[in-house]
Amino acid sequence: MVPNVDLFPRLIDDSAGPLRQSCVMGREMLETFANSALLAQAAAAAVQAALSAAIAERGAAVLVATGGRSPAPVYDLLAQAPLDWGSVTVTLSDDRFVAPTSPDSNERLVRDRLLVAKAASARFTPLSFDVANVKEAALRAEPEVKALAPYDVMLLGMGEDG
Repeated sequence: MVPNVDLFPRLIDDSAGPLRQSCVMGREMLETFANSALLAQAAAAAVQAALSAAIAERGAAVLVATGGRSPAPVYDLLAQAPLDWGSVTVTLSDDRFVAPTSPDSNERLVRDRLLVAKAASARFTPLSFDVANVKEAALRAEPEVKALAPYDVMLLGMGEDG
């Protein structure tokens, strides 16, 4: 479990009352947030803490990113985070078989929203290749992504299309 630490205190203002609630059941924890901005701040702080811990322990960290609307503001915050980004490798949990420049590409989202500013020095391992079909792309990507393990943070999402 990631520690419940606010690493972006200047971004979180709880003077108006509780903006975040936690409920611990067994070993699982469910957190709810008053709005999506607070969720993004908490997620970015948790990712930053996990990546920092991995860098301190092993000298490197791996972030498996995802696409969609929810992670975009998290990526915006992370891109500004004080982190040894040169020690971080980013890859994707999934992507569509489209050009990396397509608006539907998760790679494009990560390159445009995360791998900028302070995070521009992170390494990126794509899932897309200039190949004829999705099977060839998967065969090329699999060994590269497997070689990155262990993964320190994996962001997953479920869009409206399931």
